[in-house]
Amino acid sequence: MNKFFVFLSLGILLAQPRLEAAESQSYIDLMPLQLQYRYEDHNDQTRSTRLYSSWGLAYQFNWLRLGFEKNSYSSQTGNASSSVEEKISDFNLSAGYQIYEIHNQLNYSLSFWGVLGYGQTETQVQTKLLGVTTEQKSNPEPVLAYGLSAVGRIQYFLIELEGKILNSQDMSPQEVPTMTIKIGLTLKL
Repeated sequence: MNKFFVFLSLGILLAQPRLEAAESQSYIDLMPLQLQYRYEDHNDQTRSTRLYSSWGLAYQFNWLRLGFEKNSYSSQTGNASSSVEEKISDFNLSAGYQIYEIHNQLNYSLSFWGVLGYGQTETQVQTKLLGVTTEQKSNPEPVLAYGLSAVGRIQYFLIELEGKILNSQDMSPQEVPTMTIKIGLTLKL
């Protein structure tokens, strides 16, 4: 039901007539610093927030924004004789549709976006027990994403706040809420 509502809302937004700006706007965004917080399950059967490090790129043309991001997480538990190391990595391609924009002649803008995404996630677990190491690697699993984003630009700087739901068979729980803070540079073309 929740997915149905999201897709219905995005369909209504896409069907709305848009007034084109007199001047087209194109941007390239480079976001080397991203902090992504995910509320997901841990190995010890608890659910809490994990911090993923990531980076990303985006291209915006008028009311359409295309993006790429790479996320990674690593944790290690244990001691010298036994330990478990977990590495999670995923990448996401996204498409955004501009819902609303506040633009000023003083070179700053704030825009709000509906976002849909697709990508892959992969988990690698390495276990060491008394000098014997075993490694398990999952097959890449597809990830679907939907959410909202706010993008602020001041001169050549960009800050973005994005809330998404990631959905994959390989994630625990299957639908993982995320909040991402992105800081980077923007270049108007």
